[in-house]
Amino acid sequence: MSDDGVENKIEKLVAEEHALLERIARWLRDNPAPVQVPAEERSAELFDDEKALDRYRKTRLFTSGMLTLDLLACYDPPLPFASQHVPGSGPVTLLVAENLATYTSFLTAARALDEATRAPICTSPGASAAPSSRAC
Repeated sequence: MSDDGVENKIEKLVAEEHALLERIARWLRDNPAPVQVPAEERSAELFDDEKALDRYRKTRLFTSGMLTLDLLACYDPPLPFASQHVPGSGPVTLLVAENLATYTSFLTAARALDEATRAPICTSPGASAAPSSRAC
């Protein structure tokens, strides 16, 4: 790629960043005390596209810390704690599966067991999203 091609790409990137910053500056001026909302809602408000903010978060304006979700009064909402209870006899066991595929396969296998002889199980996908203690 020629130097002119690189310079044109840089100029385009800077112009896009400038336009983004101007749009956010206008929003901040017009909304001096915004209510915190999920990032997708703020993205729809700012850009008429609930996914746009996800794309911008991968750019240097966000990765450098110049723009933040706090500045935009938004946040990533937590994933809900999904769980399934599989009835059985005896005390309930909590099983947290590593991922959704394992969780689904385990539920299928557990439900195929005789309810009279299987232990009751409470299962949840995604150990990283699971709270430290939760009843099923």
